[in-house]
Amino acid sequence: MKNLLYCFLLFLSANLPAQQWLNCTNGLTVNDGVQQGEVLWLATSGGLVKKNINSSESTIFNRGNSPIPSNHVHSVLIDKMDQVWLSTYKGAAMFDGANWQIFYDKSGILELDAQDNVVLASIDSLHIWDGQDFESTQIESGFFYALSDITINQTNNDIWLSYYTFGAYAIFQVTAQGVNTFDHQNSALPFDSPTSNPLLIDQQNRVWAGNAYGLYRYDGEEWVDISTIFPELPTGNFSTLDIDENGNVWAIVKNFENDLLIKFSNDEVFEVYNLPNEIETYAQIPFLNISNMDDNSIYIGTSTNGLWQFNLSEWTQLNTSLSDDVSNQTYQIFIDDETTFIIGGRSVNSNGTTMSAISEANWTIFDESNLPISITSDFPERIVEKYMDTLWFYTGDTLLSYINGNWSLPLLPDLLPDVDEQNSFLHHEPGGNRWLLEKYHSYIFYESDQGWLTFEHEEHGASSGIYESYFSYPQKEEFWLASANGISYYDSTGWTIIKPKDHGTASNWVFDMELDSDGVIWGVTSDAIINIKEYEFSVFTTQIEGITNSSFRSLTFDAQGRMWVGLDNAIAYLEGTEWVVFDNTNSGVPNGSITELEFDHAENLWIGSSQGGFAVFNENGLPDYLNQDIHTSVTSILNKDNSLLIYPNPISRNNVLKVKIKDSSSIQEHAYIELYDIEGQLLLKTPVQKPITYLPLVTINTSGTYLLKLKTNTQIITSKVVIH
Repeated sequence: MKNLLYCFLLFLSANLPAQQWLNCTNGLTVNDGVQQGEVLWLATSGGLVKKNINSSESTIFNRGNSPIPSNHVHSVLIDKMDQVWLSTYKGAAMFDGANWQIFYDKSGILELDAQDNVVLASIDSLHIWDGQDFESTQIESGFFYALSDITINQTNNDIWLSYYTFGAYAIFQVTAQGVNTFDHQNSALPFDSPTSNPLLIDQQNRVWAGNAYGLYRYDGEEWVDISTIFPELPTGNFSTLDIDENGNVWAIVKNFENDLLIKFSNDEVFEVYNLPNEIETYAQIPFLNISNMDDNSIYIGTSTNGLWQFNLSEWTQLNTSLSDDVSNQTYQIFIDDETTFIIGGRSVNSNGTTMSAISEANWTIFDESNLPISITSDFPERIVEKYMDTLWFYTGDTLLSYINGNWSLPLLPDLLPDVDEQNSFLHHEPGGNRWLLEKYHSYIFYESDQGWLTFEHEEHGASSGIYESYFSYPQKEEFWLASANGISYYDSTGWTIIKPKDHGTASNWVFDMELDSDGVIWGVTSDAIINIKEYEFSVFTTQIEGITNSSFRSLTFDAQGRMWVGLDNAIAYLEGTEWVVFDNTNSGVPNGSITELEFDHAENLWIGSSQGGFAVFNENGLPDYLNQDIHTSVTSILNKDNSLLIYPNPISRNNVLKVKIKDSSSIQEHAYIELYDIEGQLLLKTPVQKPITYLPLVTINTSGTYLLKLKTNTQIITSKVVIH
């Protein structure tokens, strides 16, 4: 039965001009690729990348400048008409160089069959494109995991499928007569393989299968473990396979020691090449392409380090990102009078976060090389507020301030023994009194006119220390707090706790909360928009028309007083009594949960997502500076020593100080790192280690400013360290 759902679009719908939307995405995860002459088309986590391999020119298609269903592209193909096909988790698309054709109901892995028809394979079906529409066939594989790979025999049109599994491992052969299954019971294949499980068919029509335990081959009669043919073959997870024009099979093997590129030649020999050290050992390598051009370059795509080119002697990294310093996961968007800050994770597996700041056309990128605060993946950096001219940061274990290019630690009272008050979110009331929202023990401290008050979690209700939103309500002289355990407020006489589940919601977790111009408090749980008017709690709505299974994550109000809410893969605003919905069919909304919505003073709506990068929308058209290349003027506004990288700085006494020498090749033997107190007394001394020297601070007893010195035979470099 034919099943066709598509639309013809030219970049964006006619009623939504492209200049209204900007998507800033990171393409360091390269999932798939295909070569078309001198162009590489790459399926990345940040969109579809068109890369000219003879120049540095690249074009990135994402939700902001094209109608692709999602920024997370996982498969790409060139058909016999030289049209580009891509597949995402939210649908597939075909691009002829000018026009797009979108299939919102089709997702999977793309391949060409023996008649050069495009095949789109999903977990339980095959969809074959005949030039007009798709013919769909169900596959009764019996598997309920994600499809891992597909390859098609160009001689007999047999289709081979493998799956990501966390149980029994099997490979399926789909023929005109039915489906054959190969597993540990009838072949040499291992019992399980919870990895990518790639497939390949060579020039002799043999099937190659990589898995967590090695490499296997099927000659039409039996499966053989390749390690029995090559006893010296490196062991590990064979994660990616490809074949060159001479019939040589290439493979990526990952193990605990290193990652390798292996070439198998004519069933007789294999050669091993090391991958570059810059690729993290935990990085997956889902894309391998052997260029058939004169340079015979090899390209690999990684899950965290982007695209790499190898000419059999040297590795070169090639950019695949529109915003190579910005994550596809946004933790926070903070807007003050002049600057918008975007904080996001640098990658799924690596520690640390990246913060970007934009003031009109000028962008600044902060990361561990120029951000003198704790870098941690457990607690991403967060700007908690701007009070007067000072920005206040929470860094995972340290509260600190930033003003006019200078970092400092606040003077906080020692209120409780064994509690680090520095580990707090900070909020200033309009009159200057402070709130400290301590995270580890869930204490809340309030600087009242009678002195500091201490509240345990039983009083304020936010027992998990997950503080989502808070503000002062000046007209009522109250402090309101939304957390993973509901809403609570303090009115100088005590706390009142409000549990949304007591009023009909499915969860007490309030992801966002805001005060509107009429003094009504609004919030969102996962299943409802809620409000509190004159202390009366009510559920405003649990469903937005046009959104299936509404899942609310954020809300804000524009200058006109309209409410905007962030959902999964969509945003919506309330115009009178009607909701206007933006999703992947009519806008540039990025994919994933829309976790952040903030309007700046130019009425730009900044949108943070969990997977698709951050985006900007302006219904009147984006200002010119947001239509420019966002990385044409990246500069650091922080003064850092050019020789030493010291982090975290400031640092707590129970932490380990790390010192990285930027030009470590210049360091001779007998170089030392020394730490002195402000009076010049030597406290610690250790030889320089490459690439990082570690200084445990457990013997430091007093908070304050210390001097760190790098001493060599020819120079002394000094830097300050703040220890608390």
